[in-house]
Amino acid sequence: MLSATLLDSGPFVVIDIETTGSRPGCHSIIEIGAVKIAGGVVVDEFETLVTPHDELPAAVSHLTGITPQDLVGAQRLGDALMSLRSFVQGAVVVAHSHRFDLGFLDYEFERHFGGPLHRPVIDTLMLANRLHPDSARNNLKDLASRYGVQDVPTHRALSDARATASVFLRMLPALVVRGMTTAGEVTRWCGMSSQTALSRSLPLTTELPDAPGVYLFRDDAGEVVHVGRARSLRTKVRSYFYATGGGGRHADIGVDVASIEWLPAVSGLDLLLLESRLVTRYRPRHNAVVLRGDRGGWSLHARGGAFPPLRVVAKPPRGGRAVGPFVNRQSVETLAEMLRSSFRLRRCGARLDERLAAKPCQHRDAASCPAPCVAGIGAPEYEARVQAALDVFDGGATAWRDALAVEMDRAAAAQGYEEAIRFRDALRAYDRCASAIVTVRRASASLGSVVVERDNGSVAAHFLRRGYLLRTIRLSLDDGAIPAPVERTMLKMLEQRYCEDSHVSDPRRFTSGQLRDIFLIASYRSQHGPREVELSGEAARDLSAVAAAVRAGVRISRRPRPDS
Repeated sequence: MLSATLLDSGPFVVIDIETTGSRPGCHSIIEIGAVKIAGGVVVDEFETLVTPHDELPAAVSHLTGITPQDLVGAQRLGDALMSLRSFVQGAVVVAHSHRFDLGFLDYEFERHFGGPLHRPVIDTLMLANRLHPDSARNNLKDLASRYGVQDVPTHRALSDARATASVFLRMLPALVVRGMTTAGEVTRWCGMSSQTALSRSLPLTTELPDAPGVYLFRDDAGEVVHVGRARSLRTKVRSYFYATGGGGRHADIGVDVASIEWLPAVSGLDLLLLESRLVTRYRPRHNAVVLRGDRGGWSLHARGGAFPPLRVVAKPPRGGRAVGPFVNRQSVETLAEMLRSSFRLRRCGARLDERLAAKPCQHRDAASCPAPCVAGIGAPEYEARVQAALDVFDGGATAWRDALAVEMDRAAAAQGYEEAIRFRDALRAYDRCASAIVTVRRASASLGSVVVERDNGSVAAHFLRRGYLLRTIRLSLDDGAIPAPVERTMLKMLEQRYCEDSHVSDPRRFTSGQLRDIFLIASYRSQHGPREVELSGEAARDLSAVAAAVRAGVRISRRPRPDS
């Protein structure tokens, strides 16, 4: 077991590489440098240039000093890896910011030899973060200066490996003082104890494409434990199998993975909606599911006789007066309590009779309820209060919201901080709920539209109805023409699903899945401004407009990234 390797005797091999870019499989290794340490001293070195499979960018050439001419006749990658594997055999690997160097080397080792480099790996960056927690900069150049080493990093593989080796040797006394004697103890101290188990899953990712998509992680029992989206499936998924030094969510997910599935996607909106549906379907334990069950959103509802209480209800209400839907129960409950207090509404739904009037009631005694049970208020006045409370979502909010802000400031000035927090929370809850209402009402007022996005010749046409996704049609336009069967499918859908009689536009009738779509799509629109065709309900004319947008296409904005 290499974890038992002694710090004072080694062996260790410090590795550094230079590449044409940052994405394994797309970019190439162009240089490998390694330094072997045994007994606390450098005993051997390894260096080779490697023939790339892509062009050498001018920026990389400027940074490293490596020119295209230098790479003419360089070693083939397979031969270089074979030599490196022999050089590191039986030694603990050391690297500075290991996720970059091993990201490339593991990927290529998997392709050539069937598995990644052996573990454990000691990362001098993570060591520096532990040894110097107050330091703002722990890059290799700063560490070389701090430790006063003669080897200076120059963005060449061997010189950087030499600098890393010198820094590592200078760190060893501090580790011994802290009671560490083996490589395994060092990796545990750095929060990398799971790296061996994580690295075993890396071969599951080798064949993933460097393309957009949604991925599903399954455990040994076949249960989906996590669903995610990525612009590059290979890069994002592989990141789960490298120890970060701090544990965290990725490490917790990575150790549970036994198999990986993926689905391709064409656009940013495609990624969001696919991920949302898969999360809803599987309820993975490592995903934060916002809306649970099959219910619609929450509503504020007043129903029940002449003095209805204001309730928060989950099912779409029938009868009475209601405002909704809202999607955050905590916010709407907070808001409902403030509305009851502000407009002095009933706090119970009990039947108004002599028995209720005879029972003690803290709200009646504290005058926080209008007390219709003892004729404290008449039906017309109470009706007006209910209407005023519900009107805060229909133009009646300005005065009420301003009053809450005044009360919050008054309570804070009087050092009544708990009371001030109550008003602050109510204001935040109102703003959140009001925003949700505006979004849903706008969606329900629209017959439908088609969002068209294109990436590298592939097109996704998202057919939206009342703001939620009806269907996505994905196609390739190699010759610029839409296949006739696809046009017929579009026309049939426009004829059958986009007439005014085919929907219910009451926003309270939206399902939880439709609400999820509405908010995801509204947010995506505001951030990206994708090409969108508004539908008129005239199928032939709408088909012509959609087809023109599909043929024209748009390039997807790369910022902000949905998976950032």
